[in-house]
Amino acid sequence: MADPKSIAAGEIDASDRIRPVDEGYAQAIGASIAARGLINRIGIRQTPNGAKKWKLVTGAHRLRGLEIAGIATLREGIEYTVLKVDAAEARMIEAEENLARNDLSKLERALSILAYRQAWTRKFGPLNGGDRRSGAFQSAKLGTLNAGGGDFTALGDRVGGFSAWTAERLGLSERTIKRLSAIAEGIRPELARLLFGTPYSDNQSVLEGLARLSPQVKANMAKAAAAGMDLDVLVDEALYGRTGEAPLSINDKRHYRALDNLQRQDEASRRRTLQEVIARYPADVAWALASLKRGEAA
Repeated sequence: MADPKSIAAGEIDASDRIRPVDEGYAQAIGASIAARGLINRIGIRQTPNGAKKWKLVTGAHRLRGLEIAGIATLREGIEYTVLKVDAAEARMIEAEENLARNDLSKLERALSILAYRQAWTRKFGPLNGGDRRSGAFQSAKLGTLNAGGGDFTALGDRVGGFSAWTAERLGLSERTIKRLSAIAEGIRPELARLLFGTPYSDNQSVLEGLARLSPQVKANMAKAAAAGMDLDVLVDEALYGRTGEAPLSINDKRHYRALDNLQRQDEASRRRTLQEVIARYPADVAWALASLKRGEAA
């Protein structure tokens, strides 16, 4: 049997990832690799015209873990697999791997959905009328990316556009995909970087409120936080206080505050609150359940 092809870890470009590497998690992976070896290989693709010969597709934490474990030379079939995919397909695979995880924050999940959508449009053309098929999509053999080779297996006319195809592929509802997309599109990159690793990154009500703020307010928040202002104060002022303008109505602010308070409760308190809401507002509860069944947003 031929020896596996070896490459230096330094030859792999691991920049421009959907989610940043959590150093603590990478340290844990590095310790596991040192003790037991790498269980799941990283995925890379060739980029002959890139800054480096290889571009990371999947496994940023594993690649960092290999570095921590002192493994500088990687072997094909042992530490890495070469994926024959283009840039758009590679991004979709990266997003798919992220979305398969159970420990993603709401913000990381939203950004993965957005990256998936952006790669999807690069592959199949822009969406027409929001979420309908583009001409390129209608003529393409749309299908499932195979992580081993990136081949497409046609799904045919069973799907009707980005949200429907993504829902079938990733096991998420179309409503969830649209809500997460709205969060990712509304959160500026510089603000997202500040939210990573904080409780806000997994608080959907806060993320939705921040996404609806005006671009200027979000830019000012990012600048103020970078200058050392407390993020908790900035979020509270932006969503519930006065920020120099009124990006949210008073009812919107009450809505997000109520959701935020509900999310902060433990299970027993949350259930007690919901019981009281159901008892006091049965007609509204019936309307909400019917809307959810139809897949509508309030």
